[in-house]
Amino acid sequence: LPIGDIHLEEERRLFYVGMTRAKNGLYFSWARDYGGVRDKKPSRFLEELDLVDKSYANNRLSSVGQSPISNFQFPISKQIQNSKLQIQNKNSQNNFGAIPSYFSYTQLAAFSICPYQYRFAHILKIPVAGKEQFSFGKTLHITLQKLFSLIKEKQGFNQADLFGNKTSPNPLLSKEGSKECPASAGRSGLISLDEVLKLYKESWIDDWYESKNKKEIRRQQGKEILTVFYEKHKDSWPQVLYLEKGFNIKLPDNGAWNTVRGTIDRIDQIGDKIKIIDYKTGRPKDKLTFEKKEQLLIYQLAISELFSQPIASLSFYYLDNNSEVEFLGDKDDLAKIKEKITATIAEIKQGQFLPRPSQLCKFCDFRDICEFRKI
Repeated sequence: LPIGDIHLEEERRLFYVGMTRAKNGLYFSWARDYGGVRDKKPSRFLEELDLVDKSYANNRLSSVGQSPISNFQFPISKQIQNSKLQIQNKNSQNNFGAIPSYFSYTQLAAFSICPYQYRFAHILKIPVAGKEQFSFGKTLHITLQKLFSLIKEKQGFNQADLFGNKTSPNPLLSKEGSKECPASAGRSGLISLDEVLKLYKESWIDDWYESKNKKEIRRQQGKEILTVFYEKHKDSWPQVLYLEKGFNIKLPDNGAWNTVRGTIDRIDQIGDKIKIIDYKTGRPKDKLTFEKKEQLLIYQLAISELFSQPIASLSFYYLDNNSEVEFLGDKDDLAKIKEKITATIAEIKQGQFLPRPSQLCKFCDFRDICEFRKI
């Protein structure tokens, strides 16, 4: 007959089965607070594998004298014990997961702020709750994408009607596989305000608003933003070349290559040059530090390598007040951003995701589970 608690033994078997089914990585987690009045203790199985602080294990095991794994008579106990050394060796190597095959501005920025935050978000991939401002911002982004796509369609129809054929491809942008938007500069009457607001209604994301009242305030704010945007552009729509343009560039690193990916909200043609636009729904800024420029500098770096035509400007378009902040990186800026990308990726590859507590902790999505937070 089996010795000990039959239910516990069955749970141990299930625990072992779960561990041995992992293919790419295995993570254990526990929390003190799962709701309720009392804090929770870690699973005894984590204690037996020496994966939790000894103080927690001592509190639980003091009542039984020693780890029950030593008295467990089934062969599975031996296999678990043999696994302990392997787990400890993995931990000593700081093996938090495979290095990603590519990096984004979001990843690089997260690591620069706090490597521990990067670990939560991009290594452990801990899900976070949505936010009102993200729902609102995404709604406006989707609306503007649909707006300019519709302008593209109507512009194509108008030109076919006027000249008897579709618009020919732009000679400046002849890259294979590119999705090109026909020129729309100087054309008015392509779309009405009612059509824009209809797109807004269709694109509305209803999630994560704290109350119905706040949601309605935001909904009205969006209508006002789009109305001003429409009035500003209706008589001369920008000549949009690309919407949601993805890029993929490789930067040399000691004989290897680092891949950086991203997506640009909009690319316009200005004469024989191009303009790169990124929409923002946060508080407008009059002056930008180098750190605030980094996202668009990465975009400039990518477009400079992918296309031959010069770049007129980089623009953060602040939707809240329909204002723009434009700049253009010089050679020193581009060299600096290349150097920073390479250095940041090198640090990520080292696997040392040490906490960097600061006043920014109060804005971190993981502040409630980070023991190093500074709030």
